[in-house]
Amino acid sequence: MQLKGTGHVTALTAATGVLVTAARNRDGPGTWLRGWDARNRKALWMLKAPASGVELRLSADGKSMLLTTRGGTNHVYQLGAKPRAYRKWMRKRGGKKGRTQGLSADGKMLIRGDVRAQVRGYTLDKYKMKWLLKGDRVMVSRDGRAAAVVRGEQVRLVDAVTGRGLGKSWKVDGTLVALAVHSRGRWAQVSRRGKVCELRVTGLSPRSVDCTRDVYLAWSPAGTLLGIAGYGVAMVIRAADGRVLMAKRARSWAPFRLAFPSDTTFVLANEFVGQLSFYRLVKR
Repeated sequence: MQLKGTGHVTALTAATGVLVTAARNRDGPGTWLRGWDARNRKALWMLKAPASGVELRLSADGKSMLLTTRGGTNHVYQLGAKPRAYRKWMRKRGGKKGRTQGLSADGKMLIRGDVRAQVRGYTLDKYKMKWLLKGDRVMVSRDGRAAAVVRGEQVRLVDAVTGRGLGKSWKVDGTLVALAVHSRGRWAQVSRRGKVCELRVTGLSPRSVDCTRDVYLAWSPAGTLLGIAGYGVAMVIRAADGRVLMAKRARSWAPFRLAFPSDTTFVLANEFVGQLSFYRLVKR
């Protein structure tokens, strides 16, 4: 199923049964956020974004949304029939490192990369810092329980609430391009060495992938599927054996976004066309 007329889709994120898009208007200024019921493909709400370029993250329970502007300001919303702005924090002036953010499973904690080469975990109610680690950036897992802290070539998994270590760290072979963590024992990354990009997934052998300007990784809710999307290319693989279930190439050099509202469906967004395509996987 395809939905058009949503504008230039610049961001896409999903939790179980929930989908949120950010799209720039074609006919005028402004970026609009839309919440979708992914089961019946209907828009539930619409909200004007506080900035034109944004990144989106949902808490694992689908009840909270984190929006981060290009300048690094965080906006946290409580979702419902009418989304409500809950918190807002301006990023302090500094370098561009660490502008990656995430929410804990219940949406009660913000984990953010800091401009001073630090990663911090804060409670949202009183914005109290609970933990601090040295790191360039952070990626919160799909289940909201773990956080991958990147420092140089090392990646370390920690508990998203306490900041305590969860097992051994690992080294990135090359330059880290994209990282996605599903849970404590399941992660995926794309790294670049020269003109070659390599995808590594827990339990699978490394494989070569297209080196595009931007690469996005997304896990399905149970971690059975992994999506890889970039400029002009998109792919869905089965995490158990690496089998490619879907591969798509765009005729034009268009950036794709991909998200999984469930373990049997995924949504593919073509930014330039302004189209959302809903796919259901069949057993094979």
